[in-house]
Amino acid sequence: LATTWMGAATAVAAGRYHSLALRASDGHVCAWGSNVRLQLSSVMVATATTARGDSAAPCMQINDTTSSTAVTISSLAAGHEHSLAITSDGRLFAWGKGSAVLAQSADVGAPTAPLADFAGPTPSYVYEVAGGDDHTLARTARGALYAWGANDNGRLGTGCDAIGGALHAPA
Repeated sequence: LATTWMGAATAVAAGRYHSLALRASDGHVCAWGSNVRLQLSSVMVATATTARGDSAAPCMQINDTTSSTAVTISSLAAGHEHSLAITSDGRLFAWGKGSAVLAQSADVGAPTAPLADFAGPTPSYVYEVAGGDDHTLARTARGALYAWGANDNGRLGTGCDAIGGALHAPA
């Protein structure tokens, strides 16, 4: 991969058929590969072309969903068909396959903050995130583990094997 169009990266992640990188020069999330479930996002635009003339990875600035101001991304993760980004102040943004992003059937094309529940009366910030096949795990700064998405084979840790799942903290 010729990276002259992107420059240095401060974080990388790989899904099944897509890749992510956090561009050092401006903090934009760059993505390439399959976008069949919107895991590259529906709002990204190509920012350059490669030496062969191919479109370089589309990159985007992630904005706060309420104020539309830019957020600073500190880390990335990818699941099978979804993408995840943690901000420097501990907020999580996700996009791609709906079941893994918001535990719903519709895919999500724009970075969305699925974990509004973390901002309860005593906010806890996302410290680490991992994407699975059709589910997501997040660990807060306080050590609480949250899981959501598909629950077949018991992957959400609820003690049952039901298909589908919701945001929860396993005991």
